[in-house]
Amino acid sequence: MQPKRFPLTSWQTCHAGLSPEEMVKEWVDIGFTLTMTRTVTNNPETHKETRHLLDLCAEHGIEAMLLDDRICLPGGNWRNPPEVFSLPENYRERAAEAVKEWEKHPAVWGFYVTDEPLCGAFPSIAEAYRVLRDLTDREPYVNYLPNHIIDPECSNKTIREQIGFDDFDKYLDHVVKETKAAMLSSDQYCSMSEEW
Repeated sequence: MQPKRFPLTSWQTCHAGLSPEEMVKEWVDIGFTLTMTRTVTNNPETHKETRHLLDLCAEHGIEAMLLDDRICLPGGNWRNPPEVFSLPENYRERAAEAVKEWEKHPAVWGFYVTDEPLCGAFPSIAEAYRVLRDLTDREPYVNYLPNHIIDPECSNKTIREQIGFDDFDKYLDHVVKETKAAMLSSDQYCSMSEEW
């Protein structure tokens, strides 16, 4: 699903200690058009809180990436990036439950899948995209590894170990080919750093 407006957001925009009303007011003041929810777990209270947050977002024209444990996947093992992670056997059923619960809400833009997947997790991430595309027109969201992993101080070995490619452009081409992602998102840690 394409955002209604330019997707202006930040990472994990839910702040501890703030009420949903205070969070949404802050997002409106900043000008965010797309945010992330807190994680929905098997605790019924998280479902109630998330629905309230989404209702507030809808009132203010803000869309949300929904974080739901039934859809979220691990990004990999940083100690062993090539370690293969498979989708849980019941992933489709879990994802279908989450989609059924949330996709009709007008504030739901898409579903968060994972953050910075490493090469061993990538086959399961690509499969999660296919599952979610079968279930909904809402966008699967993955935040990919940042391009600064090709910093001269990082060796090509490090790049290969983390993303499975010697070249960052080839990695991105692979991501798009395997997932049919409508957008690419990645961290840029140096954007606010004077030394970088």
